[in-house]
Amino acid sequence: MRTKTLLLAAALTAAGIASIQAQSNVYSVNVVGYYNVTIPTGPTPGDANRFKLFTQQLVPNGIASPTLNNTLTNLPAGTIAYVWGSGGWSAPTEFLGGADGWETDYPFPYGNAIFLKNTSGAEITVTVVGEVPQGSVTNTYPAGYYPKGPRIPQAGGITTVHNFNKVGDKVYTWGPSWSTPNEYLGGTDGWENGEPNIAVGGAVMISSPTGGSWVRNFTVQ
Repeated sequence: MRTKTLLLAAALTAAGIASIQAQSNVYSVNVVGYYNVTIPTGPTPGDANRFKLFTQQLVPNGIASPTLNNTLTNLPAGTIAYVWGSGGWSAPTEFLGGADGWETDYPFPYGNAIFLKNTSGAEITVTVVGEVPQGSVTNTYPAGYYPKGPRIPQAGGITTVHNFNKVGDKVYTWGPSWSTPNEYLGGTDGWENGEPNIAVGGAVMISSPTGGSWVRNFTVQ
């Protein structure tokens, strides 16, 4: 059974996956693609521009238990990651390069978000390659604060495209500082401060009183 291979450009549209090039005949529902995420540099080591809130949206090589070492090694040595856990960001872990991998190999579940920091003097392009999730895709989050991103690699509105719709939950966007809290009011009221848009590979910080399930139904046509 052959696999349909797609190239997913970074600028995917809200209406659906665009800039797709089929590489073979379609004999199965498996769809493989890629996207690029750019991490800028900054004038000083602590510059906020060097930080990118990032999520892994594609499944590489059928990996069911993703970690930093088995999903995120396509970047320069010296890149720093911060992983959310126990109510805050972890100590920094550095990518040592090659077979050395990450200094600490944190779990990196699909749909979770981490901070990547560019420590170099030039912008970094992170290329993510893997299978596109299809069907009903659920991304759960607990009560309190938790960084999450859409499971589907599309750019667009967090509700109109990605179906985040739990009334009373708030999100914060990064760019390159945290936004003011933006609450989803539901119905025709929508978002308190306008609907947030999320780039491919991007994410938000969710603040939820009770936690929830972020569900998206998606099929590549």
